[in-house]
Amino acid sequence: MPTHEESRNWLTQQGISHPEEILAQAGFAPLQAMLIAEESASADEYSYFLQQIRQPAKFDVIALAEKIQKTEPAKIIHWLQQWCYDLNSAKLSGVVRYNSELTDLIKTLSGSISILELIRYQKELLTARREAQHPLNPKLLFESLLLSYRQMMLTGD
Repeated sequence: MPTHEESRNWLTQQGISHPEEILAQAGFAPLQAMLIAEESASADEYSYFLQQIRQPAKFDVIALAEKIQKTEPAKIIHWLQQWCYDLNSAKLSGVVRYNSELTDLIKTLSGSISILELIRYQKELLTARREAQHPLNPKLLFESLLLSYRQMMLTGD
């Protein structure tokens, strides 16, 4: 595995405009980051997804589930897992790994979350990840996961 700096430099040489963000989204795997960068629709969708979930009191769960229903469930669950990892890490250590451009926001959001609720939700995401290959109705899966997320975010400490 190349170093973080080598990966960032290589992606820059490949013409990727935001290598740090894409590397983080790809779990710091440069080839995976390259694939993500080549899927511009996926990057737009990810950006929209983050815009919605970072406003837990305002986003419309049903509308978001409708918009993302054609996306592979494992991908959406992965995005939620990375987001929750950042919330957990910010709460416990003040460090944000995957969405470093949103560090201040994530630290603010993590301050109002119960650590037990966050762990419970991460466990729910693990279960959903195992079942993601054969959901009968992806939209219902997304609605369920997003409603649980919103409930966790609004419950507080």
